Amino acid sequence: MRTVGSLVYQFFEHHLKAEKGLASTSIRSYRDGIRLFLLFLARENRTPISKLRLRTSAPTMCGHFSPILNPSAATASEHGTTG
Repeated sequence: MRTVGSLVYQFFEHHLKAEKGLASTSIRSYRDGIRLFLLFLARENRTPISKLRLRTSAPTMCGHFSPILNPSAATASEHGTTG
């Protein structure tokens, strides 16, 4: 079974560095966002990050995490506005 950690590592090492050739500053930005998401998942699942597994509920969790990253966008969508 693949862990979330192994998939994230592959994403950084293979996709962002090798395939996309992103700058280290861009990779750090991705790292910071993913770290926040993993901390959120760990808290929601009451398990350490190292024990997280991919589940079918992962897409649903993304929807719950999005307003945490951008609260003003969540408020705007609740009121039918963008911005």
